[in-house]
Amino acid sequence: MPRFISQFFKISTGKLLKWSVILSLFFSAEMALSQSRLHYQQPVPQAPGPMAPKIKGTIFSASGMVVGIKDKPARLVIKHQPIKAVGWTSKTKDFPVADRSLLKNIRKGDQIRFDIRFEGQKYTIIDIEHFKK
Repeated sequence: MPRFISQFFKISTGKLLKWSVILSLFFSAEMALSQSRLHYQQPVPQAPGPMAPKIKGTIFSASGMVVGIKDKPARLVIKHQPIKAVGWTSKTKDFPVADRSLLKNIRKGDQIRFDIRFEGQKYTIIDIEHFKK
């Protein structure tokens, strides 16, 4: 078959093979790039403001490091990892705690996993677990 094509287009078989390899590499690279673009075009959830009606009363899990503890009212300052479900990037944030007893064994610098309940625009920590160091 390559011989027929090379005779039809009046090019050598070597050039035909060279061009077929170049074109196949080009189209393979283009397909790979288009697949990676599809991955990044997926919608990203917004912050709790616009999403509030959709997530009311919903509980999300997150992890982070305790940066500070406030006793009155019971609050934790946490440097947390991204919480993709609500569109939050990693940052340091002040979180109210539902029950003061959750703060009993918590110390500054602890690595924790915590559950947050969203009620409209408000969010509250309802459970805390220590990470193993």
